[in-house]
Amino acid sequence: MKSPIYCTISHSFGKGVSSLEKVYQGSFAIPSMAGTELGKNTKVLIEYYILQRQLKELSTEKFKFLEERIKKLNKELKKALDSLLLYRTLSLVFSVVVIFLLFLIIK
Repeated sequence: MKSPIYCTISHSFGKGVSSLEKVYQGSFAIPSMAGTELGKNTKVLIEYYILQRQLKELSTEKFKFLEERIKKLNKELKKALDSLLLYRTLSLVFSVVVIFLLFLIIK
């Protein structure tokens, strides 16, 4: 975020616009007007940084939550795959036994 640069020439009402005032983002006729604007911008800037910090904290919390959820899902997936492997192994063994029994019966 860029910082604004303001110019104020003490009580310049009706004196026209100086070359300096044309360069800056803001120009004020009296210093108190510049102070008021600076105060508003400072408040906005502080809120911006607070929100940025809160967003970072939320992102970190959300990341930790998602990381834990992924670990849990990985464990559940491993169990499911192990069960599937066991089922396939048992199914294969059962098929071999059935074929063997059929072979014995046919013979």
